[in-house]
Amino acid sequence: MAVRTTMADLITAVRLLINDPSATMFQDQQVQDALDHHRVDVNYLELATKPQIEPGGAVAWFDYYALSGNQKLEDWEADVVLQGYPNFAILAPITSDYITGHWTFDTSIYTWGQRPPVYLRGKTYDRHATAVEMLEDWAAQLTLEFTFSSNSQKFQLKEQSDNLLRLADRYKLKARALSLQAFRSDTPQVLWQRSNNDISRTSF
Repeated sequence: MAVRTTMADLITAVRLLINDPSATMFQDQQVQDALDHHRVDVNYLELATKPQIEPGGAVAWFDYYALSGNQKLEDWEADVVLQGYPNFAILAPITSDYITGHWTFDTSIYTWGQRPPVYLRGKTYDRHATAVEMLEDWAAQLTLEFTFSSNSQKFQLKEQSDNLLRLADRYKLKARALSLQAFRSDTPQVLWQRSNNDISRTSF
């Protein structure tokens, strides 16, 4: 799949993690492919909001956040679609922070923002897990090289490979925790196939 313009910020973020900002080691297509290995497609996630009480007691809703339980869902592709009140209309926030998963609606004194609920359809990525994959691929390529000497200097490529793997180990600690969904054989399949992001709010 061709490089998507909506992936630009995520590709840049991964390049900074692996110290390849000038694309000397990996092409954008390779970074995007690695990101897609760690992608979660989300369908109608209800966003969390922080209501604001205005002088006089009126309630306004300006800020919405992507949460799964108490965990923030960050690193979204910039093609997120927001729908909500009324009648699942397509919404147009005034700001969209796809890296942190935060959207804001009109904050002028003449409006009360966007009334909940607001639902999100989009794709979220694990950039740290992506960085781990790419650093390990980089280190694997170096293992095919060889140590050499030049002008009384010795160049150890193994040392570079070891450093890449140490950095990968560091990012493993920051990657999203994975969970295994268990189900009972006597439970209707249509129930356990639902995810935690299902609009029905059913979870097992």
